Amino acid sequence: MSRDDPMEKFDYNASADLFQTRSKNRRRPVGYRRFDTAAEAIRFAVEDMPAEFLDGAVLESTDERLNAENIRLLTPLASFDCWQARSTAGPSH
Repeated sequence: MSRDDPMEKFDYNASADLFQTRSKNRRRPVGYRRFDTAAEAIRFAVEDMPAEFLDGAVLESTDERLNAENIRLLTPLASFDCWQARSTAGPSH
């Protein structure tokens, strides 16, 4: 991922793997979760995952490997993609 623009060419619709650790200093994963889209994984990491796990989290999608800083940078567009996917799917019953 380019340091200049982490949002450039990132595929929010690609499947993603999220690895959770307890902190930045402990690299051993304590959790793993697979998501249908990177947008869902980013939203989960920022909104649902305990903050202490996000600091050491790694998200892998296609050829990209994102740390917590990049996950946070991608959050605004990921949230929009999740919202857009829900609105085009129609009402759930």
